Amino acid sequence: LLQDSLGGNAKTQIIANVSPSTICAAETLSTLYFVQRAKCIRNKATINLDYRGDTKLLQNEILRLNTEISNLKSGITEPAIQENTDLRIRLDKEERRVKELELKLSSLVTANNQFKRERERLEERMTSTQVKNKELQELAESLSSRVDNQNSDNKKMAAAERSHFERQIAALTEELQASKAMVAELQASADVQS
Repeated sequence: LLQDSLGGNAKTQIIANVSPSTICAAETLSTLYFVQRAKCIRNKATINLDYRGDTKLLQNEILRLNTEISNLKSGITEPAIQENTDLRIRLDKEERRVKELELKLSSLVTANNQFKRERERLEERMTSTQVKNKELQELAESLSSRVDNQNSDNKKMAAAERSHFERQIAALTEELQASKAMVAELQASADVQS
C-alpha cells in the first residue's frame, strides 16, 4: 500500500496514533518504531509525465479509465463486488466462529457452576467433618480423663484392698502361729502326760 509513498515518487506524511494506555503498549511501541524508520526515508517527488508514449496505448488507457468512472458512477465495480463477496465469506466464518465460542463459553459457564456447587458441597462436608473431629477430640479427652480418674480410683482401691488383705494375712499369720504354739503346747502336755 505504501510502496509508492515510501521510497517512491510521492510526498508522504505519516500520522501516528498512539495510546497512553498500558493495554496498548505493544501496539504503541510498534507504531513508534515504524514511524522512526519511516522518518529516515527521503523521497524526491517529481511529476509523472511521460511524453514518450504510444498514442494508441494512451487512448486505450483513457477508454479504460472512462469505463471505470462510468462503472463507479453506476455503483458497479468488479473489485468492489469481489471484495464484498470476500467480506461476506469472512463475516459468515466469523459468525460461525462466534457461535462456536458462545457454545464453548456456555458449556464452560455450566461446568464452572457445577464446580462451584461441588466446591460448596465439599466445603460444607469439610466443615461438618471438622466439627465432628472436634467433638471426637473433646470426647477422647473426656474419656482419657475419665480413664485416668478410673485408673487412679482403681489404684487407690487396689492399694486399699491390698493393705486390707495384708492386714488379714498378718492376722491369719498371727493366728496360725498362735495355733501352732497351742498345738506345740498340747503336744508337749500330751507328751508329759504320757
